[in-house]
Amino acid sequence: MVLLIMSEDVRSKPGIYGEVKKQKCFMITDFASEEIDKLAKEYKMTRSDLLERSIRAGGLKLAKEYKVEELVKDFKLDQADVEAEIDKLAKKQNMSRTDLLELAIRAGVVKLIQDSQIQDQD
Repeated sequence: MVLLIMSEDVRSKPGIYGEVKKQKCFMITDFASEEIDKLAKEYKMTRSDLLERSIRAGGLKLAKEYKVEELVKDFKLDQADVEAEIDKLAKKQNMSRTDLLELAIRAGVVKLIQDSQIQDQD
């Protein structure tokens, strides 16, 4: 005879809201996930508790009013400015856009490596 002893899963009982929590799956950006992590840590609660409280406190109503279209429009305007600046700089340096962007990427990688080495020394 085999006797299996398991602790009782507290998630199987209704919580403070009178409902049993169930696992759900959804997709969010890394930014949103990192923000959830930061706030959950700051308020000393789980990610799911933070989301539950945010929703119950009216977070969905605020999200509905969030004007993401305006942010995207502003981003597209900024993106156009960046593209124009890349063209100007490439012309000024007598380089192709591709060569300029490759040079910028390489310089950025070198900077990241240097920063990483400095942090490792600290």
